[in-house]
Amino acid sequence: MHTATTTTQTKGSDPTHQVIKASIWSCVGITYLVFLATSPLIAAAILVLVIWTVKAGSKEKMMEKLRGWKTHKIRIGFSAAAVVFSLFMQVSLTQAAKQKEIVASYPIPTITILSDVNNQGTNTEYALSFQTTDAVAATVNNIELAPNEQGLIETVIQLSTPQTMIEIVAKNKYKSTKESINIARDQTEQEAVTEREEEAQRIASIIQQAADIRAKIRAGFGNSILILSTIREEIDQMRSWRINIDNMSSHADESDQLKASLSSLTNELQSLQRQRYPVYRKEFASQIDTALWEDNVDARVSGTANGTIILTGYMFANNGNVKDAHLKIVDTLKELRFSQARYEWYEGSEYTYYDLETPNDGDEIK
Repeated sequence: MHTATTTTQTKGSDPTHQVIKASIWSCVGITYLVFLATSPLIAAAILVLVIWTVKAGSKEKMMEKLRGWKTHKIRIGFSAAAVVFSLFMQVSLTQAAKQKEIVASYPIPTITILSDVNNQGTNTEYALSFQTTDAVAATVNNIELAPNEQGLIETVIQLSTPQTMIEIVAKNKYKSTKESINIARDQTEQEAVTEREEEAQRIASIIQQAADIRAKIRAGFGNSILILSTIREEIDQMRSWRINIDNMSSHADESDQLKASLSSLTNELQSLQRQRYPVYRKEFASQIDTALWEDNVDARVSGTANGTIILTGYMFANNGNVKDAHLKIVDTLKELRFSQARYEWYEGSEYTYYDLETPNDGDEIK
């Protein structure tokens, strides 16, 4: 015996029906929002229609629901609220439109400068005078002033510096206009005296700084143990001195004494660099020689100012070994301003060499 099973799907549970229903309600909601922004009364009608057509377990018609208002007091309340809200929105939109028209039709204030804006000589006060139209108030450098009946404003501005910026703003209830003027004047005698005194103090301070650096350069670096880290510390110190000298030189245009002092200071620093870089190169080669002793590689310097480093070992019969060794130390070689690196099998044999583009020992340290 076989039992037949019948599955009944209600309209409300049909997925397709649910999608259609959701789409309809989405369209209704969008339509309501559009009319709420453009015509609130129509939006109210849509909302009331929705309130009274939503099913609530009853099949009565609209008029029957109205006659039975006691049983539908919640819907009546929501309908009344929808109407009141829509009327409020209608009034708000109307007022906003009127306000926008008022603002658009309001005049823009104007500012007309009447006083002389040319150089004021040695005067430290400026009699500002300007005319406003369609303005009820004005500010000058954020100080509020009221125009007279003719829109005229007069005030005195202190010219505390040879260049004084004056910002004027005229405004009415809804709009404002801004104008800026720059008033120039000559330097006063007292300002000139003060400037000369300050310049003299500044130059004296720079000369003292230069003297301090000169003393350090002349003292040199003593007999410190030179490993790569201390070599770099010395190089950094010389770089710092050069930066300070350059900074001081940028302020030395009006002092021949200072320019001469800084020029000689630069020469002394360059002389120190020319002394130290050959020492650095020799010490570095010595350290490489010690470090590679177990690998049967010797290292020494040669040439003018120890500018060439020579590494000797049978491993350099292989070009790949030459390349690998050079890549490991090339950055340090450039840092120490070597001009060439050579790699030979044995002392006096043929060799592979790399020329290095490096500054002269006395050149600026970057």
